[in-house]
Amino acid sequence: MDYLRVLDHIEEFKQLLEEQAPNTFKWKIERFENTGHVPLFKLNNALLFFFSELTMTEERSKLSFEEIDLHFKKLSKEYGFTVLPKSDALLDIAFNFRKENNFDKAIDMVSYAIKLYPDNATNYYAKGIFHYQNEERELAIESLNKALEINPEYSRAKSLLERLKSNK
Repeated sequence: MDYLRVLDHIEEFKQLLEEQAPNTFKWKIERFENTGHVPLFKLNNALLFFFSELTMTEERSKLSFEEIDLHFKKLSKEYGFTVLPKSDALLDIAFNFRKENNFDKAIDMVSYAIKLYPDNATNYYAKGIFHYQNEERELAIESLNKALEINPEYSRAKSLLERLKSNK
């Protein structure tokens, strides 16, 4: 019986959206008949739909960090609160640039991630890797030291830093 009461409110919510939602607000309501429960698993789909512009699609992953920054600033203004790209998504993009041997773009992207998330040791470690692979030893050491300053137990950063220092 509770399920039927929820459905009544969904129809009211749908009517409210039809009457008052701004034209720029995308929305969709799907009704699942005969499920016997409130389909909470669809809440995730609803949130992904409402905030689809936050997802780093394949197309967006090819953008420069400046374009990504502009995109999220525009969304923040539209939503009325600050939204940032996920650190892991930016790191994935940076590693994709690295796979293409585009170390400058990889370093730019991870530097942007560091600007947004300055306490994330993984981003500094990645920056150290990119500098190391771009034959920028001193910059790699600097980034790895910063990763270890944030997380002194970061074993991968320790290992790479030791290797760099022993290969002077």
